[in-house]
Amino acid sequence: MRISIRSLLLIFVLLFITSCDNSAKIVVKDIEIGLFCDTTMFRGIKPDMYYNDLCAIVGEPNEYIYMKSSDEDNHNPLYYFKEGKVMCFWSGNKRDKMGTIVYTPYLNTHLQVDDVIKLPLKDYDINTNTERVSIYKEDTLFFIIHVKNLEVKDISYLMIKK
Repeated sequence: MRISIRSLLLIFVLLFITSCDNSAKIVVKDIEIGLFCDTTMFRGIKPDMYYNDLCAIVGEPNEYIYMKSSDEDNHNPLYYFKEGKVMCFWSGNKRDKMGTIVYTPYLNTHLQVDDVIKLPLKDYDINTNTERVSIYKEDTLFFIIHVKNLEVKDISYLMIKK
């Protein structure tokens, strides 16, 4: 049996592409997010929350980060806490709800992925090579955790339906 160089090259490219996927996906059903994932770092802040509700829970933001995108300006509240910071992506209009919430731990806190995910990491192929963990509850993407050597770099809280 002869294999052409082109076929061999295609096989190597496919192997390379599949070996470079350093992400993990966790999908759960019929379980509350707080039972398998620690959300305390968000201090009760959730996507789809109005600005007044946000301030009622955690107070006025420490500062705002202004970002201009192609079609709108964003007026993102930023909170500094002892172990990290939380930024809420928001249009600035009090009638609009918050979008994605991003928690970034400070470099000296060394938050590990197993401090956040309360499930056996090996069951989901989460190891030192993993760079991203996506957590779904049924068909809703709740969290994307970016990691390096199992240390959390940031956590995005999304609540986006597939």
